[in-house]
Amino acid sequence: MRCFEGTLAQQAFSQMQKEIRKEIESLPDERFTNTEQEAWIEYFVSKYEVDPFEINEDGIEYSIDEHDIRVYNTWHSMISYEPEYLLVPGLSVVCRVPFVGESDLLKLTPNPHTLDIFEVDKIVEGRNSETAHLILSEEMRQSDASADAIQKRFSGRVSSLKEEVSRNNAEAVRFNAALPGLVEESIRKRADQLDRLHSLKRELKIPLRANRETAPIPIKKKKLVFPAPKPSEDRSPSYAIKDEDYENILDLIDKQCSTFELTPSSYSSLGEEQLRDIVLAMLNTHYEQMATGETFRKSGKTDISIPFEGHAAFISECKIWHGEKALRKAIDQLFSYSTWRDVKVSLIVFNRDNKNFPSLLDAIDSMVNDYGYKVNKRGESSWRFYATNKENEQLMQVTIQAFDLFC
Repeated sequence: MRCFEGTLAQQAFSQMQKEIRKEIESLPDERFTNTEQEAWIEYFVSKYEVDPFEINEDGIEYSIDEHDIRVYNTWHSMISYEPEYLLVPGLSVVCRVPFVGESDLLKLTPNPHTLDIFEVDKIVEGRNSETAHLILSEEMRQSDASADAIQKRFSGRVSSLKEEVSRNNAEAVRFNAALPGLVEESIRKRADQLDRLHSLKRELKIPLRANRETAPIPIKKKKLVFPAPKPSEDRSPSYAIKDEDYENILDLIDKQCSTFELTPSSYSSLGEEQLRDIVLAMLNTHYEQMATGETFRKSGKTDISIPFEGHAAFISECKIWHGEKALRKAIDQLFSYSTWRDVKVSLIVFNRDNKNFPSLLDAIDSMVNDYGYKVNKRGESSWRFYATNKENEQLMQVTIQAFDLFC
């Protein structure tokens, strides 16, 4: 793919600022009013902040394969029966270049920019323990190959990439510096708009009623409510999240991740951890910083945990879709993090690579009906079912929510 041939970086960041203002201006009255303004500011800053693109040259790795390569036969221009190309012993060299930051900065056109062509074979986003990296490749004759020649050829390409992306990084730094002020100004403006609206309604004596067409999701910050523990003959009392709180958290996740589907290009390049962090930021605006990520739990670290008195009331995992087998493994992984107190869990599945999202939903539906029982669909892309945790024979209530980020 060719880099630096997309939208001008300045225009892209200017458009992002417009989108931020528009999103804040459209925040519903009840949701905005019943949440602290500082929480909104922190949320939008974390959501839109852009990490500059940085290459880790110390981590560059090479791999080499032998194969014949085609080269032009100079005799062809002088002797017609000579073949135009010849096969000669060659090498295919692949260079793996690790990076951190937003890979989308490679797609934007910097200002000023050169007319050089910048090509990479592939951009691999970091997933789980895998490091994000670029794939570059070259072919050369075996007779021309040496360690110095290979390193020189790739180091030139890497240096050119770094120089070109540095201009987009500078735009990102300027954008980040202005972001808190932009968000705060937009939040204050929205607050003033709603204050004037409330004042007008009071003067006209219009009762402030909730919109009945809006889903009845409580937005006011609150603590989770747990039922009183019941005595058990063979073990300690269990704290289980109430159904209404469990459903409320799932609805909040639905609403947040559904916004991802409206502009998938803004999120399709994000990894599981980055998507999880956005969901966490949203949950913490509603549950007073109770939601945590990468929390050690039994046999590993769960992506999302909402604890209560030292016990996880709600745990969830964020996964990129990699097929039915991987989904089964993700559920088993989720169960491995669950103690006997954790009976209500969820799995958030994001589709980035499958253009046929309905076929993906069919695959999940088939797997769910095979894996669990008492299966109910919460919506077109969400399932609720029960399954037994084989590690402790605990009956688990599992919800799977799938969202389409393919673009």
